[in-house]
Amino acid sequence: MTKGLWDSPLSSKKVAEAGISFEDLCTDSAHLFWTESRPLEKGRCSLVKWGKKEKEEDCLKSLNVKSRVHEYGGGAISCAHGKVYFANDTDKTLCVLDLATDSVVVLCSKKNLRYADIAIHPNGKFLYFVGEDHSDPADVLNALYFVNIEKKECVLVAKGHDFYASPQISKSGETIAFITWDFPFMSWDESSIWTAKILGDGLLSTPSKIAGTKDESVLLPLWSVTGALYYVSDRNGFWNLYQYHHGKEEILFEMQADFALPMWKLGRYSYAEVDYKGKVALVSSYTQQGIDRLGLVFPGEKRLEPLDVPFTSMTHLSAQDAEHVFFFGASPILARSVVSLNLLTKKYDLLKTSFSIGLDDAYISTPELISFPSSVQGKEAYAFYYPPRNPEVKHSLEKSPVIVRVHGGPTGHTPAVLTLETQFWTTRGFGYLDVNYGGSSGHGREYRDRLKKQWGVVDVKDCILAAKELVKLQLADPAKLFIKGGSSGGLTALMALVYSDSFAAATSYYGVADLEMLAKDTHKFELHYLDSLIGPYREMKKIYEERSPVENIDKISAPVLLLQGKDDKVVPPEQSEKIYLKLKEKNMPTQLILFDEEGHGFRKSSTIEACLEAEWGFYKKFLKLL
Repeated sequence: MTKGLWDSPLSSKKVAEAGISFEDLCTDSAHLFWTESRPLEKGRCSLVKWGKKEKEEDCLKSLNVKSRVHEYGGGAISCAHGKVYFANDTDKTLCVLDLATDSVVVLCSKKNLRYADIAIHPNGKFLYFVGEDHSDPADVLNALYFVNIEKKECVLVAKGHDFYASPQISKSGETIAFITWDFPFMSWDESSIWTAKILGDGLLSTPSKIAGTKDESVLLPLWSVTGALYYVSDRNGFWNLYQYHHGKEEILFEMQADFALPMWKLGRYSYAEVDYKGKVALVSSYTQQGIDRLGLVFPGEKRLEPLDVPFTSMTHLSAQDAEHVFFFGASPILARSVVSLNLLTKKYDLLKTSFSIGLDDAYISTPELISFPSSVQGKEAYAFYYPPRNPEVKHSLEKSPVIVRVHGGPTGHTPAVLTLETQFWTTRGFGYLDVNYGGSSGHGREYRDRLKKQWGVVDVKDCILAAKELVKLQLADPAKLFIKGGSSGGLTALMALVYSDSFAAATSYYGVADLEMLAKDTHKFELHYLDSLIGPYREMKKIYEERSPVENIDKISAPVLLLQGKDDKVVPPEQSEKIYLKLKEKNMPTQLILFDEEGHGFRKSSTIEACLEAEWGFYKKFLKLL
């Protein structure tokens, strides 16, 4: 049978309806809570409780528990003392759910205010959160807010920086820590950690800077039971763990690994403090070459003890007590799951998985880490290659068609984990290449900084070189290479057609097509992101034009599929519409599909199914299978 048209047990409908996405996670002494986005409910984020009776339960069946701070959200829930505090996206309010009475009370309902990163005071009488005021769309205010829970009073207590995140209250309740960053930087470029005394009325003293210097990214502050303040800094080239105690700062363990992710979403802590066999320790995930591992770091001992777990991606770590740690984990053969790990027995349980693939292991394609010469001279770049796999087909020696996938961000990375989308293609006879181009996270600061002033160049060339590496290894048919990407990855995919004739076609999911339009029309969080990726627009207008797919239509000689949400606020639909019209003027085969009630990242099962069908039909034309 011709490769590229294998009969697959995974239909587009099954892929679209089988999966959920885990968003946020928190624990108190008796419960575990998480939120999950459900495609069959139009992407609604449900709050789920897992109690000591080992049973999951929907807590708020009619509400959408989700934050929209920084547009990407995260940090929508926090819990303590049998109560869950949450961002209620349905009513645009900050609320508390009392588990004892099953009642919901609105704590803050300020018009045009968004809520995230909720920090509850140990006394249970008040809290702090990161708020984003959109009363003036042209001047969005990001700040720290205080809420008196009993009086239901909400007051702004800290402003002046462009962004705030990660408020954390000390165990004594006397001090709060938080991070800030200012334009033109992103938090992974340059940020600071501050502390302030909490006054009797909930207001804060003048903050003092604890960490953060030029070209240093500091993230994820967390208070210890000892009174020390932990955080993550990349001053040595990698995001490593530090502590600040009694006016002194020290690194806890130096390692060429990243103990944090770029803070696209709030609330994604990569570590938690535990009492491990009578010693204070940090259980932490860390990333090397895009692969996560887990370990125990012992403050004061400069020692890391690896933990043998089968996961290659771990986020949202939270410790319930001395033994039990929870997180979202995944691997090449395990779907992303809510994981419970017993630190003493080293045993783990999967409390809930994001999907059940329903396939024999013989169908599942697992990745191989591939390194190849980067476009940056003398450097290497990395990708994960998933070969075609289907036990019902007798494999010939024919080289495979390959889809090169470009992750978004562009400051981000693709982990080596099981996804239904990947298996949708590999069971059909495609190879699938996930590229962590120069600029991706999970490889240290030097690797991340390769994209400085070079977006639309290094990422594009690395993806082309990755595809050529597969051809060189005789794993890919050079005439059957395709490239796809979402968001910023859409720009990379489209520009790959400009730089090279290696690809038979490209697919852009809500991708950037016009950098000038993006510079003029984007949300606050990314308002100056392009300054570091390309340069200030007014000074570099010509470069913006050179790296925009819409300005290079004459160099595009391969067909393009454009998939776009009509309600996208990050990359507005005008971007896809503009390049579509220009490609049509050139008589280049192209297709644009717009989806109602979809924003940046598709959530509805009907949309996901339609996209897979459109993409599959698009590729079949060029494989001469229609």
